[in-house]
Amino acid sequence: MKHSVVPLCVDLDGTLVRGDCLFAALFWLLKHKPLRLPGLFFVLLKRGRAAFKREVALAAEGFDASMLPVVREVSQWCAARATEGRELWLVSGSDVLWVNHIIAKFPFFAKVIASDGVQNVSGEGKRRVLVQLCGERGYDYVGNAAVDLTVWRSAREGVVANAKDWLAERARNVCRVREVVGVRPKRLLSFWRSLRPGQWVKNLLLIAPLITSHRWGELDLIVAAAWGVVVFCVVASGVYLVNDAWDRDIDLQDALKRQRPVAAGELGQWTAFFSGMGLMGLSIVGGIICGVGFAIMVGFYTVMALLYSFFFKNLVGLDLAVLMGFYLLRIYAGGVATGIEISPWLASFAAAIFLFLGSLKRAMKGGALWEVVPRFILKALAFGSGAAAVGTLALYPLSSQAEELYSSNSMLWVFPLVIGVWCVWIWHRCMDAADKMEAAEPVAVVLRDPWSWAALMCCLGVMLWAI
Repeated sequence: MKHSVVPLCVDLDGTLVRGDCLFAALFWLLKHKPLRLPGLFFVLLKRGRAAFKREVALAAEGFDASMLPVVREVSQWCAARATEGRELWLVSGSDVLWVNHIIAKFPFFAKVIASDGVQNVSGEGKRRVLVQLCGERGYDYVGNAAVDLTVWRSAREGVVANAKDWLAERARNVCRVREVVGVRPKRLLSFWRSLRPGQWVKNLLLIAPLITSHRWGELDLIVAAAWGVVVFCVVASGVYLVNDAWDRDIDLQDALKRQRPVAAGELGQWTAFFSGMGLMGLSIVGGIICGVGFAIMVGFYTVMALLYSFFFKNLVGLDLAVLMGFYLLRIYAGGVATGIEISPWLASFAAAIFLFLGSLKRAMKGGALWEVVPRFILKALAFGSGAAAVGTLALYPLSSQAEELYSSNSMLWVFPLVIGVWCVWIWHRCMDAADKMEAAEPVAVVLRDPWSWAALMCCLGVMLWAI
């Protein structure tokens, strides 16, 4: 029986929501039930796509499809059409079990058609269903991908959503395109943002041994340290990509982290995950250039970073120690790359200052895990570690190493004064940024703060003056 009114049929995955229910559910299974995946792919080969989607939906019972980010422009456009009196149908290739979770977000749909375990409502299958219900040219269709060209071929009018210009042109070749709505995310820009280049400044810690040992005039060491920085930038970005993919569902519940490309649906979870793994593998290969020892350091950092993403950050206290260890590892990696022995004074100061920053990070926004820890304890830990950093610098001018490296030890007393004032300032800036939800971690605050850069320049100036 043909429908008497021309309905406006709207796709779901990639059109109304960012991402794909099936791929998101598969990633949920990778994270929570990885051993179920091989058997599910056997279902795909034996029983087809519709059965595969249904089995995935049943296996990933904890996956909440309603968390997929809504494309606001398309949703508002559809709501406006419903207000004008159009009858809207949600026609999705995703399994109906997922669609039933999402439909509450879109009350303007009068009918839902989706894959049901037997019929795969995607591509040609979707076209057949709509032609059977409405006849040729008996429906209008809103889609976003090349697979929708088949559906547009039998549509009266087409609407292209969140797509590149080439898809709109191809759609015009098969039907009358009424309009183009929504903006497709710029994938390369989203990928670049997910690399978090602003965090690469942390990897400059690899040159700390070069600076504190006053061997910055040796070209071979400069090249080794610079290459080490590049390698750690690559591995760190790989870790960020994997972490963003792994924690997407958690990030969606955070006001700041939900803006990250993976959480916002601008970059796919699987794309981020495999890209991150690839970058981490590439970094180990690149590390071999600096020697086997440095490659081992990179590999160790990679393993620890993955363990942190998957396990350690869920353990109160241990996650803080691991975060501090990541910073120290960079310094020791710089020592391995250049062949410079790490001074116990540098290691002690670095451990204290990184514990200071880590404690501030948890005091700013520790998440549900740290809710059991009173905030004043984290503040006290930050205060104590900051004081330890200042105390280390205050004792350093009395050491034999300071006598060997500097001709004017008295100038070094400026260090504890500057760092002490800086710690107090950053403390207040971090607490203020957390209250205003401007940043979630101290590193972001430090990098944006001009006084932090002024303090760094002051310390470098004193170092050069005292030599």
